[in-house]
Amino acid sequence: MNRTWVDDWTALLELDDGRQLAVTVKTVQTFDLQHGSSCVLSLAQACDPRIVGWGKEEILAHLRAPDSKVSWHRHWDDERASADADQLLADGEAELLGGIPAEWLEGLSGKQFNETLLHFLIKKAIAKRGSISVPAYRATESEVMPDGGETIESASWPACALVLEDVRLERQLGSMVPDVICRARRAHCAEPTFDLMIEGAVTHLVDVQKAAKIRAAKVACIEIVTSHFDRVGHVPAREIEDLVCSSTVAKQWIYFPLAHEDAKRRLSAKANAIAQQLEAQQREQERQAKRLAQEQRQRQQKAEEVKRWVANSTDTDLIRAYVKIMLALWSGDTTFSIEPSASRHRSVVAAMRERQIWTKPASALESRFGSFYELVMARRGEWSEYGDKALTSLARAASPSDNSRYAIDLMAALASRRPEMTNDQQHAYDRCCASIKKEVAAENPKFLRDPQRQRLHTLLIPALAAPALACYGTEAHYAKMRNIRTEKERLAKVRSGRIKLVQAGRARQAKAVKDQAITAAIEQVSQRIAWRHFPFEPPNIVLLMARYGDKRPPDLRFTNAGAQDVLIVAERHRAEAASVFTALRAIGFTIESDVIVAEQVLVLSGLCVRTR
Repeated sequence: MNRTWVDDWTALLELDDGRQLAVTVKTVQTFDLQHGSSCVLSLAQACDPRIVGWGKEEILAHLRAPDSKVSWHRHWDDERASADADQLLADGEAELLGGIPAEWLEGLSGKQFNETLLHFLIKKAIAKRGSISVPAYRATESEVMPDGGETIESASWPACALVLEDVRLERQLGSMVPDVICRARRAHCAEPTFDLMIEGAVTHLVDVQKAAKIRAAKVACIEIVTSHFDRVGHVPAREIEDLVCSSTVAKQWIYFPLAHEDAKRRLSAKANAIAQQLEAQQREQERQAKRLAQEQRQRQQKAEEVKRWVANSTDTDLIRAYVKIMLALWSGDTTFSIEPSASRHRSVVAAMRERQIWTKPASALESRFGSFYELVMARRGEWSEYGDKALTSLARAASPSDNSRYAIDLMAALASRRPEMTNDQQHAYDRCCASIKKEVAAENPKFLRDPQRQRLHTLLIPALAAPALACYGTEAHYAKMRNIRTEKERLAKVRSGRIKLVQAGRARQAKAVKDQAITAAIEQVSQRIAWRHFPFEPPNIVLLMARYGDKRPPDLRFTNAGAQDVLIVAERHRAEAASVFTALRAIGFTIESDVIVAEQVLVLSGLCVRTR
């Protein structure tokens, strides 16, 4: 038998992604007596996960020899090297196989070889160690809550080391035969144990159907994925044991029911809490409904009482109630803003509208900036606090330049507070009252009382109902004052006319008496003098005036006549042959004494002569 040994040979293993791995190829070739040849080829430092499942054909297809022309045909130490190679191969097999019987691997392809070897080593490591490190697990469950909403809850199981008990290899569990089935619990924790399946995924991962069976069985299951072993090259059995038992890199949970049960317990707790809350809400709603029904009955009862009170109350009682409500609201008390007291407020306002006490919106009365507020506070406010404000409002209302339609009402409201006023306040009040009365007497239209508020203010201020103030400052009062003034003017005109008539009659009587006396005096004078007869041309007026002027006494004077006029008229009548009486009447004497003076003028001028 001829034998040829070749030393270890360094080659390149080219992967599909283009990477190249440097590997050591070990070969042992033998020839039998029938000249048959057999060769065993092994790779060292080639534990990349990608090639674990490759067969020898696939390995040879990717194996590339380096560009080297040097090779050994024989070696001077072939026998020793062969013995060393055999021992080295045996030691390597023992390290790689991890104690698996060699006969188990006879006749297996590379893929079957790797799968069988890894399954054996995984199960052996688990059985030997009795513990395993597992990664964290997060479970998510959802459930429709009693209120109709869907809630999602998560529960986490931390990465930890599990203590394994009762480890059984490839024992049937229902319709499944897991690689390992055992009881497990967290190390260093006093927790109950749970069933745990351990699956070694060498070539095939746990598929969907098997995962569904595991979930249905509610058994914890973790999968060891050998493709995640993280070192390129050989993976000795002792390292596989560490990867399986101590590392969490190559493990993934298929199902962990404890985490799902924890999430479901949380969902159940939430569902129970929501159910209890819904029940509590239902009970609260029932209590609320009962309370509301009772409150409604009380409101109806109160409304009936208020309705009866309103129906039997007088207008004065109604306004007193309204003022009480307003004082509470203005002070910030919310009693009459919420039920059932709010219904009393509405009932009183409705009754005021029905009785025509106040028909406009109630907001015009309930404002703190209106006249109604000032009148109420003038009547009911604390004088030490509101007195000066009330007098200031009265002074403003008494000013003709302001809108003074409620000045009289405010004056009457403050009349009852006079005993509470200081001396200065009384003087200020009296001045305002005098100013208001003066403007009303002058019929200033700005001081007319508002007819739409007159009844309301009268009920609020009883003094306005007194006879002296009932119509004071109203349109009827102004009309009455206009009628009185017109009547006075008419009577004054009548009296004036009568006086004029009397005066005219008396003047006529006096004139008649005077005319009669003048006529009598003219008659007497005309009987005492006559015209002088001139044998030649009679003298002219100038000559007559000269004769009169020479002979006139100093005390001879006319009152309402003149000497020249008398001579002119007398000379004209003499020339016309009229009598002395006619001439004297034509002169138009108004005073009897002037007739006597005229007699002397005619005699002194020489126009007339005395006859006796």
